[in-house]
Amino acid sequence: MSFIFYFQIIPGKAQSKYALLIGVNEYYEKPGVTGGHSLKGCVNDALSMQSFLMNRFGFTPTNITTLLNARATQANMTVALQNILQKGKAGDAVVFYFCGHGIYMKNAANLSDTLKKGYNQALCMSNLYAPNLDCLVKDNTLKKWFNQFVGKKMILTALFDCCFSGQLAMSPSQEYLTFTPPATTDKSIVFEAVDSASRSFNMSETPIIADYSRIPRPSETPNSKFASISACTDNEIALEIYDESGVPHGAFTKTLLNIYEKNKSDLPLAQVLQEITLQMNYVQQYVQKPTYYYDTQRTQMNLIGLPVGTGAAKPYVATCIRYANKTVTLNAGWNDGLARGNTFSNKAKKLSFRLTRVYADSAIGVIKGNTVVGKGDRFELIDRYRSSDPFVKIYVPELNMSTEAFLPVFNKQILPLTKSTKYIDYYTSASKSESFNYVFTNEPDEAKAFSTIPKDLHYSIVFPLPSDIAVAIRKKLAKDQNVKLVNAPEAADVLLYLNYAVASPFHEQPSFVFTYRPPSNGPVIAIGGPTFFIPNLSVDKLEISQKALNTLTAGIQAITRELTRGKTTWWLNGYARK
Repeated sequence: MSFIFYFQIIPGKAQSKYALLIGVNEYYEKPGVTGGHSLKGCVNDALSMQSFLMNRFGFTPTNITTLLNARATQANMTVALQNILQKGKAGDAVVFYFCGHGIYMKNAANLSDTLKKGYNQALCMSNLYAPNLDCLVKDNTLKKWFNQFVGKKMILTALFDCCFSGQLAMSPSQEYLTFTPPATTDKSIVFEAVDSASRSFNMSETPIIADYSRIPRPSETPNSKFASISACTDNEIALEIYDESGVPHGAFTKTLLNIYEKNKSDLPLAQVLQEITLQMNYVQQYVQKPTYYYDTQRTQMNLIGLPVGTGAAKPYVATCIRYANKTVTLNAGWNDGLARGNTFSNKAKKLSFRLTRVYADSAIGVIKGNTVVGKGDRFELIDRYRSSDPFVKIYVPELNMSTEAFLPVFNKQILPLTKSTKYIDYYTSASKSESFNYVFTNEPDEAKAFSTIPKDLHYSIVFPLPSDIAVAIRKKLAKDQNVKLVNAPEAADVLLYLNYAVASPFHEQPSFVFTYRPPSNGPVIAIGGPTFFIPNLSVDKLEISQKALNTLTAGIQAITRELTRGKTTWWLNGYARK
C-alpha cells in the first residue's frame, strides 16, 4: 500500500509549464530584405508575454521559446512544438502565443463548411519569400498541432493577437462566417485575387488554396481543456496601439497585461475574459471584438489552465546596474512591464523612488535624500501607477453665479429665445447650415451684441457652466491623466458648454445638454452652422445635490473619454493623476 501511495503521488506532483511565443515586426521579401509590411509592437508584445509568464505564473526561461522576426518561420515553429511535445506530459500547461499579421485565403474546397464557407485563415510568418506559401501557418496546420497536445492531455492555451483570428482552430460558433474584406490598418493585410498559389508569397495577393482536409477542432475532443483567446473575430482587424509610455503594442495584448497589472490575485479564466471584453470594448472603446472558445472546465482554472492559486505572483524585483548623481538605473524596462510612474522601494535602506524614464531593457529613477545606492542593490516594485501625457486640453467656462442664481436668469433671458422658430439646439443643429452660435455671458452689454445678429438666420445659444457645477466637473477631470485643464479658452482644444434642447421630433423632452465645442472668439462663435461634438450628456434639470453632482460628473468623465478616444488610438490611462 505504501508503494501504491508513492506511485500515485510522486509522478504527478509537479506540473511543468511550457510556452512558444512568436512576435513578427519585420516581414522579409528576401533573406535579410524587409518589405513594406512591417509592424511595430509585435516584438514588444512577445517579450512582454515572456516576462509576464515568468513573473506571473512561474515559467522558467529554459521552458520558453521566443521566435522573433527572422527566426519566426514555420520550420522553427515546428521544431519548437515538437520539443514541447517530446518533453511534456499529461497535465503540463502549454501556452502558444502569436503576434503578427493574420490573413485569410480563398478555398473553394470548403464551401460546404458552414463555419468557413470558402475561406481559411492563417498566421503569417516572417519569411514571405518561402516557396509554396510556407510562410503561412494555416488553420488546419494549427489544428493538427493542437490536437496532438490535447491527445497527450496537456493543457493548451492559444493566444492570437492578429487579424482574422477568431476561429483559427475553434469549434463552430452560432454566427456563420460572412466575409466582407475590411479596410487596411496597421495590423491587417488585404489581398487581391491571384491565379496561382504555387509561387513565393506576395503580400499584395490573396492566396488561393485547395485544401480538402477536415481536421477535427481541438475543442471538439471531450475534456480537451483547450482554450483559444483571439484579439478579434474571424473577419475583423486587430489594432496596433501605443501604451501610456508611447510603447507600441497590440491592443489585445496590452489589455491582457493591463488586467494582470491591476489584479494582484490569481484570476479564473472566466473573469479574465470578461475583463478583456470590458476593457477593450467599453473602457478603451476599441472596435475589434475579442473572441473566445474553451472547454468549460477552463472557466474556473487560471489563464494557463492550472488551478487558481498556482499562479500567484511574487513581488517583482529589479537590480541596480548603475548609480550616479542620485540616479538609479535598473536592469528591467518596458519588456518587463515597467512604465514611467512605477514606484520601487528598498526596505533595507528605507528609500523609494518613481521611474522617470523607461527603455526596453532598463529604467531610470531619481532618489531623494542622501542615501547611497550600490550596484547590485535590489528594489521591489511597490506601486504600478503609470504616468502619461494628456491628449486633449480642456477649458471649462464658468458663469459668475451658482446654479441657484443662474436658473432664474435662464428662465428670464434664455428660455424665451428658445421659443422662436429660428432657434436650433444640439439635436436640430445638423439640419440648419445657415445659422449662428451665440455664447451667453450675462454681461451688461450682451443684449447689444445679440442685436447685431441678422434676424433672418437660425441661431443656437450655448452658455458657460454655473460656478458650483463647473468646480465639481473640474475636480473630477483634474484626476484624468488623458486630459489637461487649462485656464484660458485660447489655450484649449475644446470648451465644455451647456445648451438647452427643446422638445422636438429629434428629442422628446426638453433638457440641458453638456457638450464640447471648439474655442471661439467673442460671443458669436460662427456663421454657417453650429459645431457640436458628438459626445454629450443630457439632463432633465440642473441639480446641485451631492448625489446629482456625482452622477453628473461621472457622465462628464464618460463623454470626455469618448471625446478623447476620437482624437487618438493610444491606450487611455486608467490611473488617476497623482
